[in-house]
Amino acid sequence: MTATVSGPPRVDVWISPEGELTPVLLDAYRAWMSPDEARQSQRFLREEDRRRYVLTRGVARGVLAGYTGETPSALAFATQEFGKPVLLAAPGVEAPPHFNLSHTRGLVVLAVCREAEIGVDVESIDRSLDPLRLAARHFSPSEREALAATPDAQRHERFFELWTLKEAYAKALGQGLNLDLQSFSVELGAAQPRIVEHAADGSRPSSSQCRLHVPLAGYRLALVVREFASEIDVRFARGLPLQRFAPI
Repeated sequence: MTATVSGPPRVDVWISPEGELTPVLLDAYRAWMSPDEARQSQRFLREEDRRRYVLTRGVARGVLAGYTGETPSALAFATQEFGKPVLLAAPGVEAPPHFNLSHTRGLVVLAVCREAEIGVDVESIDRSLDPLRLAARHFSPSEREALAATPDAQRHERFFELWTLKEAYAKALGQGLNLDLQSFSVELGAAQPRIVEHAADGSRPSSSQCRLHVPLAGYRLALVVREFASEIDVRFARGLPLQRFAPI
């Protein structure tokens, strides 16, 4: 997979494991960061969090540079009303691609699409939690019912499938956790997941495209392409900027 997009509507998902980050790469990614990003990296108290932040910025700058033809350090970013980052176009350059970032313990993921707004969420599922208690706070009634009906052995994984899809949808809308997570429902069981939006005048399916993926063992990844009626072509690659990304 290369950073040049052509043909049918397509989403490229770039998966970067933290464990493959070397000191040499870390220094290179730091050199790409803006002064604001460098200051932000120093605000983290734990070295683990600083490394992950630098990796996140390195993945964003290193990969997106391939779509724009600019150098990684020349890329400029802004944030939308609710904090979603966007790539700014250089003077005389075509509109930049849409992108979204997510990170969890051990993994950074970047999704890129030229045709539509996107949201991505990745979570490590190897952690202890109470799915039904969290669902009672954040899930819609239909999602809570579906989760409660899921066999005990599958409920933990099903929770993360629902949760990552909800997060990715909120990010695709550009609202993140400002969106009421009970204002829509995720429905699983069909060939692909779908979103149902709830409003005072009733419920209706969203035209957004949703995908679930297992990027690596112990993780779940959800992708949402906003209000895109046609089928999408999703391609995955694993690696790090300045090293080879391999299709997976």
